[in-house]
Amino acid sequence: MASVGSVVEAKTKFLKRMYVYKSVRKPGYVYHFTLRRDDYYRCAECKKFGKMRTVVIRDGTIVPGAKHPEDDHHMDCQPFLETGKIPYR
Repeated sequence: MASVGSVVEAKTKFLKRMYVYKSVRKPGYVYHFTLRRDDYYRCAECKKFGKMRTVVIRDGTIVPGAKHPEDDHHMDCQPFLETGKIPYR
């Protein structure tokens, strides 16, 4: 399987654990994954559109699965720029 990229641990505005995934297919962009349960993390942008896109993150790395972490997001889900502020609503 191809490289899935790297994640960096961050905090949400409510100081909960969140992971920032650096996109492999769109350099300079990132996806945000927030805790769903246990070691399953949900795409924060897809959640706004009502889609459940989850990945498994263990020990600070994404566990390779059947799909690449950038596949199967909501059609309106767009990654954020790596620099600048994260727009939360």
